[in-house]
Amino acid sequence: MKKVVLFGAGLVSPPLIRYLLDGGFHLTVASLPGSGARKLVDSHPNARVLPLDVNDRDALREQVAAADVAVSLLPAPFHPLVARACIDSGVHLVTTSYVSPEMRALDAEARDKDVLLLNEMGVDPGIDHMSAMKVIHGEQEKGSKLVGFSSWCGGLPAPEANDNPFGYKVSWSPRAVLLAARSSARYLLDGQIVDVPPEKLFTDPAVVEIPDIGTLEGYPNRDSVSYLDTYGFDNGQVRNMFRGTLRNQGHCQLRTQHSQLGLFDDATEHDLTGTTSKALMETLFGAPLEDT
Repeated sequence: MKKVVLFGAGLVSPPLIRYLLDGGFHLTVASLPGSGARKLVDSHPNARVLPLDVNDRDALREQVAAADVAVSLLPAPFHPLVARACIDSGVHLVTTSYVSPEMRALDAEARDKDVLLLNEMGVDPGIDHMSAMKVIHGEQEKGSKLVGFSSWCGGLPAPEANDNPFGYKVSWSPRAVLLAARSSARYLLDGQIVDVPPEKLFTDPAVVEIPDIGTLEGYPNRDSVSYLDTYGFDNGQVRNMFRGTLRNQGHCQLRTQHSQLGLFDDATEHDLTGTTSKALMETLFGAPLEDT
């Protein structure tokens, strides 16, 4: 029986846990104590839960070495720690996150040791890449001349569960959701690179009509230009390259207002002991709020 070690038991882990256990794999879920991992495996005979802090390099390497494949669903900054242990142990790694500079720096050594560091295997990034390549390869087989590419992807709450002003619910790392709101973006339009600074990310959303869904809005998704090579495009021929994120209408306006109010600032720390949400907002805004 193949052994898989999964690092992290957050919001995105339950479907993978079910998939692996239903597939007959032996699964070790390694996560911080109190993460709820034990409830996720539900006493399955082929699963075990192990309290683990990945900053403990020896404990991390021990669990990686005992597995055939490692999966990291930890917050992205921790992936290089797991990747380092995988390279040292000769074990392949899968993550759902974008390839960071730290992860990219490990590529040559991983290749030398025949270790696969397979990143961007989630929904976005991940399934969007698969669907993109299916379309691209299909057109190439027809002999089409590819001069532009545009794709949209987004995780949205079901209509019956769309019950908050954001039109959105957190299904992955809450901190990463907020950090993504501070990302810059880049895409190719009519042969020219367009750079979007973080403070402008949500200010001019596109209106996107989706069949059988309705009207949504979208904004640029990080660096689309870097995928020209990844998708195998002829850079001199392609004049438009855009990857976008979909959200329900009104989401981008709220995000813009939150950014302007400084709600995405992580440079200032606040003592929240005994503090109400209203009091915190008054501190951030520098003005009293009226009771409603």
